[in-house]
Amino acid sequence: MSLLNVYFYLDLRGRSVLLTLTFLLGNVIFTGMTLWAGPFFYGLGFLASLFVADLLGLFYLSRDLERIDYLTFMRAQ
Repeated sequence: MSLLNVYFYLDLRGRSVLLTLTFLLGNVIFTGMTLWAGPFFYGLGFLASLFVADLLGLFYLSRDLERIDYLTFMRAQ
């Protein structure tokens, strides 16, 4: 949620949608896998999808913060 907050603040809605869709699809896929695996693994689908979305978000945030001057001052609104 904090990564989405940063992306909304920087007005990078495309990145926000990408992270949200990554989390949604990962949650559906990983939760389906953990439901099939049994009760011992319940909840790990949410954890795995959150981990993937966080890794992707941190990767993109690192790249975007390297060009923060462009994002702040040069981008057309």
